[in-house]
Amino acid sequence: MIFNFDISIPVAGLLVCCFVTALTAAMAGLRPMRKVARVGRRATSPERIEDEVLPSLSVIVYAKNAEEHIESFLTELLRQDYTEYEVIVVNDASIDNTSEIVENMMEKHGCLRYTFVPDSSINVSRRKAAYTLGMKAAKNEVVLMTASNVTIPSDRWLRIMAGKFTNPSTEVCLGISRVPQDTDNGAGRFWRAFDNQVTATQWLGTALAGKPYRGDGFNLALRKDTFFNNNGFASTNRFQAGEDDIFVNEIATPENTAIVMDNDAVPEVILDSEQYARLWLRAKERYTFTSRYLHTAALRMQGLHSLCLWLSLGCAIYAAISGLPNLLPALTAMLIMIILWGYQICVYRRASAALASRRLLLSAPLFWLMRPLINGIYRMRFKANKSSNYTWSK
Repeated sequence: MIFNFDISIPVAGLLVCCFVTALTAAMAGLRPMRKVARVGRRATSPERIEDEVLPSLSVIVYAKNAEEHIESFLTELLRQDYTEYEVIVVNDASIDNTSEIVENMMEKHGCLRYTFVPDSSINVSRRKAAYTLGMKAAKNEVVLMTASNVTIPSDRWLRIMAGKFTNPSTEVCLGISRVPQDTDNGAGRFWRAFDNQVTATQWLGTALAGKPYRGDGFNLALRKDTFFNNNGFASTNRFQAGEDDIFVNEIATPENTAIVMDNDAVPEVILDSEQYARLWLRAKERYTFTSRYLHTAALRMQGLHSLCLWLSLGCAIYAAISGLPNLLPALTAMLIMIILWGYQICVYRRASAALASRRLLLSAPLFWLMRPLINGIYRMRFKANKSSNYTWSK
């Protein structure tokens, strides 16, 4: 084995290709995650907006078999630091005591209202039907959509979200939610945490860069007129899901969309830890299905990122082998890859801190490489169950 600078042109070309693709993956591919990490680190609580400036607000709460937490949720929600707001609970055919609990609370709280999705509603997405009923019942100009299975982050949640609408040009406010790290302790939890973070930072970072295309159905606010002027969920009624991605993709623009990442406005989703893996898989299936209907360059950039990661690794290995017995190409290729992997870990951990998600170390670069392969397996699996994503399958 030798170590010198006498490198053949093909080997030098491979090293250049390795460097360029690694640089592209790091700079372009990780841009949304860097944006989330940067904004999350600098995020500060907004100054208090005077009550008379805030818009009137309606909060639509989707509830299904929520007797375990609906009372505590509504109790906290009705204590929000907000002057003029109403809460509309939409019950989706609960078979427990959800309706009785809400009706009892209505006697004490005049701003609490109740409606339900009829059992006879078929061939429709019941969640979309619930939000549509809530929209029709809403009396106020701004509406926040959420669900009963979240914890209230603070008494300033509504004020922070609705405060964005003091700007007349704001029609949509994209908030975020999170799942507590200790919810998922089963096998595969590290992969699920990684996949969740990459997916979240992709749409959130792209929105922060001025190109919104998705939202979070547990924390999404918009003007009531915007909903009806765009025919609500009419274009996606045939799909079970899509109320927080396809709909946002249709109405959100750089000019009319605001983003909130303040910790006081990030609810945590309550999920059964024993069923989390199954619930996560079902959510992934639905987002995979609806993603084909999203008009955004972000998904193509994600594909380019994966391609560059594999090209950089392939060029590094080929250059190292082709350059033997000279060790310089191997060491150069190794250095490029170590820098890339270190940078991936650094950006990932900074974004994890911003989103309070599970931090990964050495597994992050491996997961990035394997993600297109694993997602490909999921897509093939989901194809067998494709019809379940349509409302007529029920």
